[in-house]
Amino acid sequence: MSALSLTATPTSAATALQLDPGQFEHLARIIRDHFGIHLTDEKRMMLSMRMLKMMRTDGYTDFNAYFEDRLRHPAQETLSELVNHVSTNHTHFWREPEHFEFYQKVALPEILDRRRRRGGQPDLRVWCAASSTGEEPYTLAMLQREALGPAASRWKGGLLATDISTRALQTAREGIYPKDSVAMLPAHLRQRYLKPLDGDRVVMIDALKADVLYRRLNLVSSTIPLRGDLDAIFCRNVMIYFEESTKKTLVEQLYRLLTPGGYLFIGHAETLNNLNTRFAFIKPGLYRRG
Repeated sequence: MSALSLTATPTSAATALQLDPGQFEHLARIIRDHFGIHLTDEKRMMLSMRMLKMMRTDGYTDFNAYFEDRLRHPAQETLSELVNHVSTNHTHFWREPEHFEFYQKVALPEILDRRRRRGGQPDLRVWCAASSTGEEPYTLAMLQREALGPAASRWKGGLLATDISTRALQTAREGIYPKDSVAMLPAHLRQRYLKPLDGDRVVMIDALKADVLYRRLNLVSSTIPLRGDLDAIFCRNVMIYFEESTKKTLVEQLYRLLTPGGYLFIGHAETLNNLNTRFAFIKPGLYRRG
């Protein structure tokens, strides 16, 4: 699932449509029930603007007709387009760097040591649960390659990255980014894992792209279809858009999926307070399964 931004920039074209209260309530309920995103009435203009864009893409000129045809009882295809339009992927490389530094210096060495002591073929299992357009999972993949060194090819598992937006996942799989977006990455990581594409863009090297498996997944699903035994889960800056009951259900699933001692990274602005969770607090945005 993307790092969702629900702040719209007004445009003159968007003023042609304003959802009436009934239409907004209906769409907000669909979005909440299917995607877990809670929209208050102050987001009505934002949602109106997004629906206007969908309507025009689908070739409609009358919104009421579009609402009745496509949104009253939306098909799966319409739901997929709806989430692509309400989830704006606001992220960048090396965002909230304290988490990456902790992962690199503390969590990852501990995880690798624990896996080695188990014997057999080493298996690193990390899930980026809100992968957006790929900046976070590619950064994690870089850190894992740095830690493993020449032994990287002997490890299986690696990094699973999921998001609800098919549009964001397509960008992530391509691995192409503006030069400015990678400026915060440490220089040695930029030099080792990126190559120039043209004057303004860079692309991930093929070996790094192969380290990340991208899949579409809805975090609001009743059961997340993963087998567990995960070493770390990054689920950052997405639960702030969920209602408390949705957060609690999700956090319980994340706890179940982690191996004992596994780490959960959430956004610095997020907390598990008041959820009666079994996670142990480590520092802001960081928890651990006992």
